[in-house]
Amino acid sequence: MSEEERTLIDKSESSSFEDLASAAAHEIEEAKIAEAAAAEKAADVKSDEWQDILASGALLKKIIKPGDEASGARPQRSDICRISYELKIRDSGEIVEKRDQVKIYLGDNEVLQGLDLALTLMYEGEQCILQLAPRFAYGDIGLKPGDSLGLVGDTEGLRYEGPAIGSETWLEAKLELHDWNEEPEHETLPIAERMQIG
Repeated sequence: MSEEERTLIDKSESSSFEDLASAAAHEIEEAKIAEAAAAEKAADVKSDEWQDILASGALLKKIIKPGDEASGARPQRSDICRISYELKIRDSGEIVEKRDQVKIYLGDNEVLQGLDLALTLMYEGEQCILQLAPRFAYGDIGLKPGDSLGLVGDTEGLRYEGPAIGSETWLEAKLELHDWNEEPEHETLPIAERMQIG
């Protein structure tokens, strides 16, 4: 056996699989730590990022106060939601409408379509900012001074007093979902409430 062959045998005997396994385990552990740190950083950034709800850029949402995600429950169509919101013209900041603690039937077009869609993705207590493309706000018709801002069944008769909102105008909304309840069986409601609902 030559000297060179002895050196190769000595090296192979001194290299243990245990050392290799230990090194690999150490690398895996470091990778897990780095991955956890990246996930934590992404979670911090996530609340500051705009979420493209429809993947079209037409309805964007940014959470400003997380809601109760522990239950995993979100309102469904026909649920009665208690909400507060403020609508502004995105470019000028001019307030279009502000409502506090109003009740709506989700999905019944009592509020702008963009708000209806966003509410189905919110948790109780959540506050968010929305950017609404015209088609999820006032659409092709727009909104003119003197037009009604009334919710369905609203007796206040609020009228819009700001500048005309054209068919190309984006809105920004601050929206809060306070809570919601499932729609009751209409047969169980008193007649006065049934008449109010219609």
